Amino acid sequence: MVSRVEEIRVIRPQPTAHGRQQLDYFLGVSTETCGSTGLAIHLVVVPPGGSAEPHLHDGYETAIYQLEGLVETRYGPELEQSVERWAKNHGADQDVREKFTRG
Repeated sequence: MVSRVEEIRVIRPQPTAHGRQQLDYFLGVSTETCGSTGLAIHLVVVPPGGSAEPHLHDGYETAIYQLEGLVETRYGPELEQSVERWAKNHGADQDVREKFTRG
């Protein structure tokens, strides 16, 4: 199936913003930047030992593309579930390990 594109929006890089999660991020696709209604894509750099405040993504799905490091993501009504993901880039290859915990 081929869809006709009515409009193309170009998003120009902006200076970093400091978000509610107390982390600096670079704005990408969002309602604010291009009128997106179901998708948000931003670049967030979490420094070693850094963390985000617990929060809810209401009304849209979330995807995380991790480049490097160890990240624990907690989820569920009481944050009782988690996934730990470790990634290390080696040029074109990536070494990834995951561990899931159920509450």
